[in-house]
Amino acid sequence: NVICDRWFPDGKAKSGKLVEKAGTEAPAKSKNLRTFNVYVGDDYYQVEVDPVGGAVAFSSAPAFAQTTGVSAPDARLAGQMAKAAESKPEVAMAEGDTPVTAPIPGTIIRYLVKEGDDIQSGTGIVILEAMKMENVIESTVNGKVKSVKYNDGAKVSTGDILAVIG
Repeated sequence: NVICDRWFPDGKAKSGKLVEKAGTEAPAKSKNLRTFNVYVGDDYYQVEVDPVGGAVAFSSAPAFAQTTGVSAPDARLAGQMAKAAESKPEVAMAEGDTPVTAPIPGTIIRYLVKEGDDIQSGTGIVILEAMKMENVIESTVNGKVKSVKYNDGAKVSTGDILAVIG
């Protein structure tokens, strides 16, 4: 056996000699298993990640407060924010509806559900790309998809309502 400080996913050490792994048995995979693509230089690896403690639930960030009397540099930014807010889809929420919100700003890759689908808590609703990572945003409730708010490729901000579950 070779002891080496540089491991590679295929089990080979930097010197090219095989190294035996310690005999630890892995726990059973849960239904919350997520798959990620990892790129190291020109090499590609598919990695499965199983969150400990159950499904990952994202919550939205608090809404930004409206300000008045902004300074000149801030006025340009405030104008851009107002213009972006105007282009956001209208959201009608009934009592008992639950919004699925964007936990981070990003781009909608695609929805995994369509309006009218019955879903369970933990069901993936939409794939949101942020910082070159694809994130599956899941429902935190059981219900029916009442509406999806954006088209594929749309840019969204933190807290934007991506779908409504009723």
